[in-house]
Amino acid sequence: MSKMMLCLVGEQPVPNILPIRHCKPDEVALIHTRTTKRVSDNLAPLLKKDCRVIPFEITAYDILKARSSLEKLIESQQWKPDGLIFNLTGGTKPMAWAAFQLAQELNAEFVYLQSEGGKSLLYFYRFADGELTLEKKEIISAQLTIDDYLRARFDEVPLEQEKAMV
Repeated sequence: MSKMMLCLVGEQPVPNILPIRHCKPDEVALIHTRTTKRVSDNLAPLLKKDCRVIPFEITAYDILKARSSLEKLIESQQWKPDGLIFNLTGGTKPMAWAAFQLAQELNAEFVYLQSEGGKSLLYFYRFADGELTLEKKEIISAQLTIDDYLRARFDEVPLEQEKAMV
């Protein structure tokens, strides 16, 4: 079964990179706003070698419009609910609320990344018959290079850094 991850893109790129690399979806939708489009644009080339990447812009603060946009994206891509994984770690709170409601309606899986004390812990949740369950928690091993981090954070890697990576 194909897996599709809908990632809410915030100001920080790492909360999207780590869950994507850990879950290994076939397709990733980078759900961004006008404010976070640059972060999405920086993430796309890093991820394209591992999966199909779909940048998708939604409103940052209107829950109803955000939810409607997400529904249209899922419908246009013909994604099935049992293959969806929502990454609710990034984005604005209204974006997360819209995605959470949609995950609940579709009985879809969603994840949240906790990064504290040098560890990254990924929580996997699912709705079953309207009930929220925590399916598992997994520690994510380091899957991020300095090169990845710099490319995700900056439009262009400074020349000195480029030389140091060779």
